[in-house]
Amino acid sequence: GYNDYQVKEYAQTKALMQHRRSSMPLMYGDYRTLYVDDTAWVFLRHYMGDWEVVAMNVRGEARVVEAQLPEFVECDGLEMVVASTGGVVAQCLGEGRMQITLPAYGYAIVSK
Repeated sequence: GYNDYQVKEYAQTKALMQHRRSSMPLMYGDYRTLYVDDTAWVFLRHYMGDWEVVAMNVRGEARVVEAQLPEFVECDGLEMVVASTGGVVAQCLGEGRMQITLPAYGYAIVSK
């Protein structure tokens, strides 16, 4: 058998793969980096009016990242499409800014 961690990792990987195959922005969209440093990367993919923001934390401690969204992205009504466990939160700060809280080694795909 598999331990609980392996089962969770498999389920999360499967959910990411299924979403990737069904997302037009992720498959075909234009790419724009919104934030990057040595611990986190946030980018936007947009295609024919649809968009998704992908955020990743590559370190072993939680991170809060703020990113300026392009003017064509409305921040209100964000939806967490796929996310790692451990308390991922995405919220609008106003004036086109998004704040994403990511746990250690966490990720999120956010859309509207």
